[in-house]
Amino acid sequence: MLHEPATQGPSFSTSLLFCIVPFVAFAVAAFPLSAWIVDDALISFAYARNLADGAGFVSQPGKVPVEGFSNPLWTLMFVPGFWLNSQVPVLYAKLLGHAFSFGTLFFGFQIVQRITGSRLFGSVAMLFLALNTAFVVWGVSGLENALYGFEVMALAYLCVVSLDRLSWRLAILAGLLAAAATLTRPDGVIFAALFPAAIFIQTVRDRAFAQTIVRTSLAYVGALAIPVIAYKGMALVYFGSLLPNTYYAKGTPGLSRILEIIRLEDPVIEKALSLFAGPFGFSWLAIGVLAVTFILCLVAKRALAPLIFMTGATLLAFLAFLLLPNDWMPEFRFGTPFTVLFYPTLFALIWVAGDTMLQSRFYTPRLPALAIVAVLAISSILVHQFRFTRFYDEPTIPFTQISERYGERYNKAAAALGVENPSILLQDVGATLFFTELEIFDLAGLIDGTVARTLWNDKPALREYIFNEVKPTIIHTYAFSALEADLDSSEQFREQYIPLREEIDVIASEAAGRTIYSGDYVRRDAVENRPEALAKARAALYGSP
Repeated sequence: MLHEPATQGPSFSTSLLFCIVPFVAFAVAAFPLSAWIVDDALISFAYARNLADGAGFVSQPGKVPVEGFSNPLWTLMFVPGFWLNSQVPVLYAKLLGHAFSFGTLFFGFQIVQRITGSRLFGSVAMLFLALNTAFVVWGVSGLENALYGFEVMALAYLCVVSLDRLSWRLAILAGLLAAAATLTRPDGVIFAALFPAAIFIQTVRDRAFAQTIVRTSLAYVGALAIPVIAYKGMALVYFGSLLPNTYYAKGTPGLSRILEIIRLEDPVIEKALSLFAGPFGFSWLAIGVLAVTFILCLVAKRALAPLIFMTGATLLAFLAFLLLPNDWMPEFRFGTPFTVLFYPTLFALIWVAGDTMLQSRFYTPRLPALAIVAVLAISSILVHQFRFTRFYDEPTIPFTQISERYGERYNKAAAALGVENPSILLQDVGATLFFTELEIFDLAGLIDGTVARTLWNDKPALREYIFNEVKPTIIHTYAFSALEADLDSSEQFREQYIPLREEIDVIASEAAGRTIYSGDYVRRDAVENRPEALAKARAALYGSP
């Protein structure tokens, strides 16, 4: 049933040539975001800079090592950049983002061409991907999305090749890519299942257990396990934990989340439909074309092995997205694997399904495929033009905004206070971590192991840590931190700190059902009998009264 091997691909240089147009389109779409790096990226940058400077793999020089990132491979890639320049590596991040995005387009083209035999159709498919808003904005955001998308697409390509030519060399490359994906994002481990799935499909298709399967499987497992075990061993020794601190700060999908998916509860359906609406603006359009073309290919038994694999890989990425927590950032930041796999899968299905149609004097089987692509193109242009414009106008938390708000201003406020070893407790630690002259304590818990383990379930221990151990000079709260830390209800907080400025936090108050204040606070002993220092600190933060 799974007969018909995939078509052999074009030469390397020819493939590069057919990827130029999609890549140029990607670069043009990304150009308005040339100066933008999302604030969260600067957590990784801060760790990379400290490692490059010889201060260790730490958030700040002198701090206890805490694995406050979940993208170690991406973080390590920035160390060479900081050997050259200690400033925010905007250009370096953009170059990496463009390079890995080109690699994604290259391997996506190879997948489509290998299944369909059409170079032009492969280029068209990648043009659609290159002009997908989510693919572009997160690919150049400074986060690991470009690397992650590249790893998943390259791994999928190797799996498609292995359906026809299984070898231990391919297995090693696939294992290394699976390891890289695991070390790029924690959910990347789910894609370690792709190569075994390809072996299974090949075995079913050939109705025979090839002698090379055992050898290639061992090669794959070894190539996957060695890098992951090596890094996790280092993390256990250096950070004191096998799991990144972000695991404790954010948590992972539990049984309740899995049950929600199994029961197809309304929030799950809504999240699923929103992801399928991403490519063309309408979930029914993406799901309908995907389902109909897959059924046609299944009935006609055309190129089934690679098509079943790619469809399964896309659905696996879809499942991974559903398992991840909801993200407040726009444009499907956690949906990169689905986004990159969806286009080569869909376009390969469209082409092969068109091949199943009968040909006549007045009709070509290419006509349905071209008609579908035309409809998808119109829908895609309309929806992504709007989404690009919206994102260009309001990009998600530029690091420059946070550096000015929490870096420079609080540096000036601390200088005005004139205390030794000033520190600050706050929840925004991206650009703040990179630019601050203060010791940072993270109220979101990403880079602080104690906060991560106490914020959600042990408020007394959290307050003991804040008020009696670290005693930050300045505390800044709002919204999330005001609600979850709930320092406002603590007597110690009011005894030890006085407000520089505070107000009723509408978001936190509505969520809690009671009045909660938030704002900027300074330790009493830092300004006691020093009204002029208090006035200078307020002026530094808010301007002259």
